[in-house]
Amino acid sequence: MIKTLFQIGGKYGLLASVLSVLAFVALHLTDQQPLLNLHLLILDGLVFALALGVALKDFRDYYHNGVLTFGQGMSVSFAATVTFALTFGAFMVAFLQFLSPEFLDTYQAALIEQIQNLPAEELDEAFRSNQIALAKDLTKGSILLDVMAKKLLTGLLLGPVIIVFFRKMPKK
Repeated sequence: MIKTLFQIGGKYGLLASVLSVLAFVALHLTDQQPLLNLHLLILDGLVFALALGVALKDFRDYYHNGVLTFGQGMSVSFAATVTFALTFGAFMVAFLQFLSPEFLDTYQAALIEQIQNLPAEELDEAFRSNQIALAKDLTKGSILLDVMAKKLLTGLLLGPVIIVFFRKMPKK
């Protein structure tokens, strides 16, 4: 049963990651900055929530006779979350190194422009200067770490909430 929990979580985590990669590529090809686009973060959350819901239903209904405990749900969620983050991370490594090596430069420029375009009353000048300096110091590794952390947080925050909806205890 443990193997099944992780296989199902991994399968649907991979599906969510593939859909997230497609959304990322679509935004990149339309000359939008995917990492600065809030729509990608929201879409990632929705895709992961849907994939995890289907994974939990799949396990509960087809592999465990209609029963899903919170612990089993967390195991499926953990496998899906880790697969989601690692698979997207692997894509980002390939993307940053081979598919679009200039991405870091365009991302930094877009981020700096976004910071500079914020109204003066929203940021004091020292904070703005600090944020611009931090944007100039970005590396491919820091982008990769940021992207993977967001994917992990998405799964860790959404997982328990979705499990509550799909949990079914055995009838006594």
